[in-house]
Amino acid sequence: MAELEKNISDLTLAMHRERENKTLALTNALSALQTALQKWQFAFAFVAEVDGQLAYQTLWAVNQNVASGQHVFTIQPQTNNTLNVQMLVPPMRLAKVGKGQRVQVKLDAYPFEEYGMLVGQVAKLNTSPIRDAEGNVFYVAQIALDREAKTTYGFSLHELDELTGTGEIITEELSLLERVFYSIRKLLTG
Repeated sequence: MAELEKNISDLTLAMHRERENKTLALTNALSALQTALQKWQFAFAFVAEVDGQLAYQTLWAVNQNVASGQHVFTIQPQTNNTLNVQMLVPPMRLAKVGKGQRVQVKLDAYPFEEYGMLVGQVAKLNTSPIRDAEGNVFYVAQIALDREAKTTYGFSLHELDELTGTGEIITEELSLLERVFYSIRKLLTG
């Protein structure tokens, strides 16, 4: 009887160890799968910060290559009450651009003399450059608007998928006299 109880105890212990080993192996396999999935997602998937629909910028074919930094599509957020404003900033004088600086955006579809312009601040400046179709290097600046979808003249913007325009980042608040002086100095020093 004692030998039978010892066999039962040994079998119970062996089953317990086997269960622990299988649980450990399963946990390790799950961790490896999650790591592989994260690597795959980083290498091959586009992940957006907002929900919305994709608006492709050009025609695409199956298995077509995409160059690093190439503009593929825009995400149209599901809520249209906020504008997502981005600017392409050339590397020249990039050191003068910083978070919180004032920005004036003149939209091509809305002549600023008639409709006014959008005003905001630099919210974020990406540190990784992108290249346009011609190979020019730019940095993307995220702009936070002071008044959502309203121009300085009080016009509400129509809900268009994507607007283009020109933005000016005010790097220094200068008086008119200072601007004239800098222009004259630049002409004289050549």
